[in-house]
Amino acid sequence: MVSSDSFGGMNREAFAQSLKRIRKTRSLKQSELGAQIGVSNLMISRYESGRAIPRLDRFAALCRALECTPGELLPGLAATDAG
Repeated sequence: MVSSDSFGGMNREAFAQSLKRIRKTRSLKQSELGAQIGVSNLMISRYESGRAIPRLDRFAALCRALECTPGELLPGLAATDAG
């Protein structure tokens, strides 16, 4: 069972921090990223604060929009997957 504080075996806070960092390095506003993946800027804010986690299809859309790998968005993913 996955705890409410984890996302794919990774801490929500780590995901939230990575999302915000990558979005900013791509010079995207929350509203721009939201428009690209079909959610509101409020939902992007919730992702970045750790109050919400994206569904799998939205996670994939985030990776495409940010031009990053799932491992970049979920640091430590490869390490937790190897178990």
